[in-house]
Amino acid sequence: EEIRMVGLIINLFVNLLLVAYQSRNPCCGPVLFSIFGRTMKILKGPSWIQIRCKEKIKFVTMTYTMISTTVFWSAMSLFFIGQLPHRSLAESFGGSQPKGATKNTEALVYLETTEGRMVLKLSNATPLHRDNFLKLVREGFYDRVLFHRVIKDFMIQGGDPESRDAKPGQMLGNGGPGYTVPAEFVDSLIHCKGALAAARLGDGMNPRKESSGSQFYIVQGRTWKDADLASMEARSGRKYNEVQKEIYRTQGGTPHLDGGYTVFGQLVEGMDVLDKIAKIATGGADRPTNDVRILKAGLVK
Repeated sequence: EEIRMVGLIINLFVNLLLVAYQSRNPCCGPVLFSIFGRTMKILKGPSWIQIRCKEKIKFVTMTYTMISTTVFWSAMSLFFIGQLPHRSLAESFGGSQPKGATKNTEALVYLETTEGRMVLKLSNATPLHRDNFLKLVREGFYDRVLFHRVIKDFMIQGGDPESRDAKPGQMLGNGGPGYTVPAEFVDSLIHCKGALAAARLGDGMNPRKESSGSQFYIVQGRTWKDADLASMEARSGRKYNEVQKEIYRTQGGTPHLDGGYTVFGQLVEGMDVLDKIAKIATGGADRPTNDVRILKAGLVK
């Protein structure tokens, strides 16, 4: 009876451990559960009584050795599995790269708006923002959301879910999915015209410069002279290469935002739509007097 009790206690402990192990590895565990199940059937069955004491001791010793070995390696597996990094959001949706992109391409997202169609290319250099944006697009999060803040020669901003059914004159800009995204500053991604970037709270409330979970803006900006860019470099300590300076001189943008807000994509189609929206009349808090809405957001096939 004492031997059986020891066996039951060990079996219970190991089964609990295997439940935890199987919760992390759904494909592992059934074989081990089967082994222990059969062992306990023998320990509980009537045939156990007929076995000689010497054989019982031998059997329990072998079983205990097997259980101890399994417990040890299960514990080791749990430890090392716990050290593995979490999968990216893209991997959670079925792969290491976002759907519609490969290692050498970048995902494309379209925004069908009341003013026309825009297509955005998401950068693989900012995977947290890319994955989050793709997740929200797939969920239909941006459908029927307004561009609630528009400033000519600066940018157009959207992504507040509270804007979906907002009444005229209602203050907007505080809504989101309930989380932020860590900043991802990449020197090669600048606030040139058409840049897709993440909105965020100011430095006073947000010293880590974490991005809003859903609100974004698309840069319109203006062109800049060499003297202006040199002055910004002196103040910020940031150095632009010749290609970036040429982009700001000819295409324009908002260089004073570089290094402060995460750029994670670029408008590749619909620059005329951007300019059209940026010219729309606005009222209080820079909200358009006539709603500009994202009718549908989706992945470009």
